[in-house]
Amino acid sequence: MKLLASFYKELTLLRRDRAALAILFVMPMALVLVVTLVQNNVLDSKATIDILLVDDDGGTLGQAIEEGLVASEFFEVRTDLEGVRLTPETLKRAVIDGKYQLGVVVHAAASEFLRVRVEQLVDGVTPDPGGADDITLILDPAMPAALESSAESLLRFLVRGEEVRVLIEQVVEALELDLSGGDSARALGESLKLGTTRLTGIRQEFATDDRPTVTPNAVQHNVPAWAMFGIFFIIMPISGSLLKERHEGTLMRLTTIPVAFPVLLFGKILAYVLVNLVQLGLMLWIGVAVLPRFGAPALSLGERPDLILAVGLGASLAATGSGLMLGAVARTYEQASALGPISIIIAAAVGGIMVPVFLMPRFMQPLSKFSPLHWGHDAFVGIFVRGAGFRELAPDLIRLLLFSAATISIALVFLLREE
Repeated sequence: MKLLASFYKELTLLRRDRAALAILFVMPMALVLVVTLVQNNVLDSKATIDILLVDDDGGTLGQAIEEGLVASEFFEVRTDLEGVRLTPETLKRAVIDGKYQLGVVVHAAASEFLRVRVEQLVDGVTPDPGGADDITLILDPAMPAALESSAESLLRFLVRGEEVRVLIEQVVEALELDLSGGDSARALGESLKLGTTRLTGIRQEFATDDRPTVTPNAVQHNVPAWAMFGIFFIIMPISGSLLKERHEGTLMRLTTIPVAFPVLLFGKILAYVLVNLVQLGLMLWIGVAVLPRFGAPALSLGERPDLILAVGLGASLAATGSGLMLGAVARTYEQASALGPISIIIAAAVGGIMVPVFLMPRFMQPLSKFSPLHWGHDAFVGIFVRGAGFRELAPDLIRLLLFSAATISIALVFLLREE
C-alpha cells in the first residue's frame, strides 16, 4: 500500500502540472520529427542540391556536362535565376551571397579546343597544355569538403566521357581514311595515352569578393557549429537559477532593495555573458591548439578578432536572453528541463548545425532563417572561411541582438508581473 501511495502521489503531481506533462510528450515528438526529416534527406539517395550552370561553349562539351548533371539525379541544374539567364558574373555573385553552393562555367570554344587536342593526340603530337580554364568550378568556401570532392569527381567523370567520345570519333575517321591500317593502328595506339592525359582543363575557384579565404575543412566547419551549440546550452543553468530564485522567494526579496529590478536582471545577464565568452574562447583554443595534436588541421581564426568577439557577444546575449525567458515563463523545473534541451537541439537541427542547410529537405530550408544558432554559425563561418567583414556580418548580428532584446523583454514582463 505504501508503494501504491507513493506511485499515486507522483502521478497526481504530474497530472497537476499539465504544462510539463504536455511538454514531456510534445517536445520529444517534435525532436523525432525534425531531426529525422533533416537527416533523412542526407541519407536519401534521391536527395538533390542546386547547381548553377553557365554554358558559354554552346558545343558538345557543355551539352554533355548539363545532360550528365541532370542524369546523375544528385544535382538540380539551374541555367537561369528568376527567368534571367545566368552569366559567369551573376553565377559567382549568387554563390558569394550564399544562395547557392556551387556552379559550373563552361567557357567559350571549350569543345573546339578539345577536338584540336584530340587530333593532336591521334596524330602523335603532344597536346597543347593550354586551356587550363576550359571549365571553372565555382565553390562556396563554406561547403563541406566531401561534397566539394564529389562535385569535382562527377565533373571530371563527365568531361572524360566526352573526351573518350571525341577520341573514338577521331579514330573511326582515321580508320576510314587509311584502309591499309598503318596510320590507323598508330592512331589507336596513341589514343591509349588518353588514360594519363587531361585534354580539358578544370579549375576550382572559391567565390569571394577578392578577400583572403581559408581552404575549408572539417575543423573550420565543426568548431563554429558546436561552439554555437555549446553557447546556447547556457540556457539550462540560467533558467534553473532564475526558477530557484523565484520559488525560494529570493527574487522577491531582491526587489525590496533600493535598486531597479532591470538593473538586477542585467547584472545576471552580464555574468552569464562573461561565462559564455570564456567558454567560446576555450572552444576556439581547442580548435587552434589541441585538435592539431591529434592530426586534424588547425582552426584558422581569420584576420578579424574584433568580429569574432562581436559575434560571440551577440550569440551570448541571444542565449542568455533565451535562458531568462525560459526561467521566467516556466512554472516548474520539469517544464524547463524538458523544454530547454530539446528546443536547443531542434534549433540546432533546423539551423544547419547537424546537417548543412542546403542538404535539408527543401521545405525545411527556409526555417533555418528563424534559428538563432544558424545566425551565429553563419557569422562565424563567414569570418573563419569566407573572410567576411562587418558589412557581410551585419544582418546576422542585427538578428542576434534583436532576438536577445525580444527574449529579455519577455522575461522582464513575466517577472515584473510577479512582483
